[in-house]
Amino acid sequence: MALLDMVKDEYDVHVAHINYHKRRTANRDERIVRDYCHKHDIPFHKKDYKDDKSSGNFQDKARVFRYLFFAECIREYGLECVLVAHHRDDLIETYLLQKKRKGDVSYYGLKRNVVIKDVRVSRPLLKYTKKDLLDYCHKNGIGYGIDESNLSDLYTRNRIRHELVEKMSDDDKRILIREINEKNRVQKEAIRKAKAYLQKRKKMPVREFLDYDDKVRLLRIFLDINISSKEAEELIRQIREADSFETLIKDKYLVKEYSYLEVFPKEEDYVYRLDDIRCFKDRHFRLARKGGRKEGVYVTEEDLPLTVRNYREGDAISMRYGTKKIRRFFIDSKISSRERKTWPVMCNSEGNVILVPGIGCDRHHYREKYNLYMLKL
Repeated sequence: MALLDMVKDEYDVHVAHINYHKRRTANRDERIVRDYCHKHDIPFHKKDYKDDKSSGNFQDKARVFRYLFFAECIREYGLECVLVAHHRDDLIETYLLQKKRKGDVSYYGLKRNVVIKDVRVSRPLLKYTKKDLLDYCHKNGIGYGIDESNLSDLYTRNRIRHELVEKMSDDDKRILIREINEKNRVQKEAIRKAKAYLQKRKKMPVREFLDYDDKVRLLRIFLDINISSKEAEELIRQIREADSFETLIKDKYLVKEYSYLEVFPKEEDYVYRLDDIRCFKDRHFRLARKGGRKEGVYVTEEDLPLTVRNYREGDAISMRYGTKKIRRFFIDSKISSRERKTWPVMCNSEGNVILVPGIGCDRHHYREKYNLYMLKL
């Protein structure tokens, strides 16, 4: 409420309120906000949370619900960002909670500007204490409600608040803020060094990676995914010990092959069904009337419909000298894992592979002159 009163005359604001119906005073809180918005002619948007009783932490589910609603309001009314009223005591609580959990964090405390669930969020009150904001409300006659659940010690954050933060002096808090700022300064510098080292490379020599001091941080930045230390250490072990490996992490592949590490995004499989012989272009291949000897095939009516798709593990092609595993061709030709996943193959109506660019056509479709070519792009 203090935040709303501070910004109402500075910005064109809308208010988004969610009633979780978890407390007897929930309707009172909604009324306080609604009445204030009505008095000051501020657009008020409200949504009721209905718990689906599914498994999962209520706080996590509520947070997802909340930010989806915020995103909906931003889209519908052409707004720029969400202002939230986290203050300096919240920042300190978050930092102490991070220390208690002993986990890795990308930032200590709370950032002023972040993106949450694709929503830009700003915290303009981080320089104020909770007492500052209560004093502001009392001085300016701003109504507010106390969330009784914050008085309970059921949650770890509440215990930190009551047992530590509320007992700190202003000097104690200033010392802790300096500690937080220093940790973030050191973290920022380490990230800058790791990014400069990578220089946006998608490939990195394994030996260089293993020689780097802060491998966990380097791996996170290389992946651009905030994995845990435990996950990072296991990946580093595989990088050190395995001759080669490939793993999917969220929507990216991490691959070790030919003494290099590479990161690339997972792409969707593609399949084209062709009822006639025709030429067209995809981002991974092109069907044409001309091409090289290892790109051509002679197709008959019996082969239709043709299927052009990306390579699948286990694919093989029947050559004049015997059946050849396409994987073997990739290995012999040192085709990277990234290229293999989108490498095109052509199958006939029976599902047999009849053409692979780089290998050629199978023995049943070999001619001196071909009528269709498939070029790998």
